[in-house]
Amino acid sequence: MNNAVKQTLIGGLSALLVACSDEPVGSGGSGSYPVPHPIPAPAPVDATQSPYICKINGFQTGKKAPAPVQRTFTPADITHVQGHYPNEIHDGVLSIFFSTNSWKLMSEDTDDLRKFGRTLDSRSSLIIEGRADYRGSEQNNEQLGRNRAEGVADFLQSYTRGSVDFVSYGEKDSSQDTDDRVKMQRDRVVRIVPNRGLVSRALEVSPADVYLIDQSGSMGEGGKWKQVQEFSFPSAADVYTFESPKQNCATPLSQRSPGGGTPLYRSLFDVLSSMSGSQTLTVLTDGDDTDGGKTPADIIALANRKDVPINVIGLGVHSPAVLEQIASQTGGQAYIQQ
Repeated sequence: MNNAVKQTLIGGLSALLVACSDEPVGSGGSGSYPVPHPIPAPAPVDATQSPYICKINGFQTGKKAPAPVQRTFTPADITHVQGHYPNEIHDGVLSIFFSTNSWKLMSEDTDDLRKFGRTLDSRSSLIIEGRADYRGSEQNNEQLGRNRAEGVADFLQSYTRGSVDFVSYGEKDSSQDTDDRVKMQRDRVVRIVPNRGLVSRALEVSPADVYLIDQSGSMGEGGKWKQVQEFSFPSAADVYTFESPKQNCATPLSQRSPGGGTPLYRSLFDVLSSMSGSQTLTVLTDGDDTDGGKTPADIIALANRKDVPINVIGLGVHSPAVLEQIASQTGGQAYIQQ
């Protein structure tokens, strides 16, 4: 075999070995294959193609002034006692503050609650919201907020024949500043909200870029759906409803009526798939999932991949812990009726 043929064979064999090697040319022996271009994120999908979801074009927007309440209870009525963080009244909402790891009502608290209760109409409705500071476990703080709310609700029950609902935030939205004693004092609080619908209040304290509202049959009970229809959503928000089967999506919110099942997880997943990154989603439901097409794990993974916090509003659901998990693991907040 002459030298020219040998060189040709050697060159061909070298090229073949390089082509079959685990080390790409120019890799410097790192063992990794450089990606020539970033892998693009999946393009948003059209959520209205979901069998359960409608994007609503006709809904009420803007900020309405709240109806005047508690006109006869003012800051001057608050009992001020040395060593007790002073209770507060603002826009008709009374705030009662608590000692660390306690739900005991002090004499000044019962004085304020008694005076507040006397201003109530006997038909007044009340929402009682309990909170805790960040110290302690999330589970214990959830229970602490509930104990505080229940204690206040029990005290005020005799002043009204209307509905009394209570909500525990636990440590959600509490300050993490260990050096700010005042902030921690303010986190240990129960707020009493008179004459406001539970749905309206929940939506008000859970602002978002996108709303997903349960339109299943049970939402027609207790005036919940009427409160959704009357709520003033942010003008720039997208509002979706979900039910199974869905109604004509061209129908405005004011003319829609509740009906059907609660495909909660599938609807959540489909709306998330249509959202761009860093938006916030608020979902409101009064029932547990009836579809089974997706799981909470699917929703949490997709929300985190898209950097979308999910606020959850649960009204009388049987599995509140699941909703709280979706909120906490995506960086959102939970408003759960106890």
